[in-house]
Amino acid sequence: MSPKSSRSRDQERPRTRDPVVLVVDDEAEVQRAMRRVLEFAGYSVLTVESSFHARDLLHSVDEIDCICTDQRMPGPAGLSLIDFCRNHRPSIGRVMYVAEMDGTLAILPSGWCWVVQKPAPPRVLVDRIERAMRGDYP
Repeated sequence: MSPKSSRSRDQERPRTRDPVVLVVDDEAEVQRAMRRVLEFAGYSVLTVESSFHARDLLHSVDEIDCICTDQRMPGPAGLSLIDFCRNHRPSIGRVMYVAEMDGTLAILPSGWCWVVQKPAPPRVLVDRIERAMRGDYP
């Protein structure tokens, strides 16, 4: 097979990529830990430190498959970011992680997002991200 025909065949193949998870947390240490866990599980990871930066990325990057956000951080909370995604990018999986469950989170409407209490075992976090990307919510 000539190099030309080999290139043509490669160009016809659909490109595949690792799913992309956007991690939103104001703590750099948490961002690094989440990146390690998620990259080990086969994801590409983007990290930002605020809901403001997350919204900028969500407006400019189409290849985000799931958002994984902390609830409590400076500026808009994770819940407002989840709501933003539900309204503006509904195909993106939504996972929120929290230090403790409070009354607001306990009464979230069905289908909003997965809520994971930290520290969560990596397998639980990955499972919730997988489910969220399939649109499988509690």
